[in-house]
Amino acid sequence: MTQKLRSAALLLLLIATLHACVNIKAVDTYATGALENITQFDNTGYSFQQACADSCKLQRYFSLQLQTTPCPCESNKKADAGTRKIYEALKAYFTALSKLAGKDASTYKVTALGTSLNESGLISSTPYKKEVVNAYSKISEVLLHLITDGYRSRKLKQVIEQSNGPVDTLLHYLSFAIATNLSGKLQVKAARLQYDIYPEMMRHAATDFEKKKVIDEYDDTMAAIAAKQALLETFGKALEKTAAGHRQLYNNRNRLTAKDVQEATMRYANDLGDLYNEFNTIKNADK
Repeated sequence: MTQKLRSAALLLLLIATLHACVNIKAVDTYATGALENITQFDNTGYSFQQACADSCKLQRYFSLQLQTTPCPCESNKKADAGTRKIYEALKAYFTALSKLAGKDASTYKVTALGTSLNESGLISSTPYKKEVVNAYSKISEVLLHLITDGYRSRKLKQVIEQSNGPVDTLLHYLSFAIATNLSGKLQVKAARLQYDIYPEMMRHAATDFEKKKVIDEYDDTMAAIAAKQALLETFGKALEKTAAGHRQLYNNRNRLTAKDVQEATMRYANDLGDLYNEFNTIKNADK
């Protein structure tokens, strides 16, 4: 091969490498958007333990009895611990995915997720299904064995392929726990206030002024509950959109640098950006 041919071959290789990196950047943008939404977990403003405390307090209001023993919220406390571990696994995974698709992949170090769901003692007292436990363990395993090298596209394909099922399971479970189960507990609270507590307060309001105060308090309380529900449900939508985006990457794992795959990945990234902004709008309006 002549010097000119060698130079041309090297130039073509460089162009191909740069082109692949640009297209892999779409995966970084998607993973970053997913990560931004997932880390809103700490901003949802409600928990299973709080739901239990609310239920306990409403029961005291209804029975007109003082609380002489602690509310039985131990299982709710463990449910919160379990959802947090799942959140931490997803956060670690999408951080790794973003770094792997980004420029600083070679310097990224993965740390262990820590105690498994089985070892944490959560399974015996919360409705964790076997596939959730297995998914958590698999994500932990993938991250522990993630060693970055110069072949980012190949490593990216491998990580997406190994992790798609577990990631999908954890995203759907966390979405159900927060956007369906926890939001449902708020709905029960709202119904109890609407049909039991506030009608009773209205009956005992002696003057029109007192009744107006009850009405104002009722409106504020119900609006606050609705805002919390909207926050939880938006968080759930972001998790479901993240799952759909990851499935798209998995289905196209052998052609991640293709233009149509890049464009589809960016659409998911844009949708995640919209959901992130929607979450913040609801959160800030409630202040």
